[in-house]
Amino acid sequence: MVHRDVVTLPTQRYVEQTARWPRTGRHILAHSDETSVIVYQAYRPSIARYAVANGAFGGPDFSFSRMSWIKPNFLWMMYRSAWATSEGQEAVLAVGLRGAALRAFATTEVREIIDMTPFVIEQRPHAEREGWEQLRTPVEDVYRLVDASVASNIGLDVP
Repeated sequence: MVHRDVVTLPTQRYVEQTARWPRTGRHILAHSDETSVIVYQAYRPSIARYAVANGAFGGPDFSFSRMSWIKPNFLWMMYRSAWATSEGQEAVLAVGLRGAALRAFATTEVREIIDMTPFVIEQRPHAEREGWEQLRTPVEDVYRLVDASVASNIGLDVP
């Protein structure tokens, strides 16, 4: 397991990425490869510090009984956390899930945890002033579920 407090995900200008994304339909946009997918979640800083330092979630401020909605798309996470300014969401983590996490909705392992907060703070001014030409985001493409029936059941376009 890898845990990092420095952003190591490849990034690209937002406007360059939108050129290759589908113009219509329902799709999951995510940073992924053959073995893992990155999902994002925002936490209070103490939870994020513990997760990055230990490569796992826990610590005195983390609740295993609280529901948490992960987001596979960076800008969706930025919208939901108000660019890491919402109370209790001041730290953004990129969590790499090993295995077929989203593909099969099965038990997964955390592959890595990256503190995205410095990157979010750096990019926030571009979003606030709609400087889309300068805005950089982690490289994301359409994430295709292996099982077409799962994609259909959750309302995604099936290739």
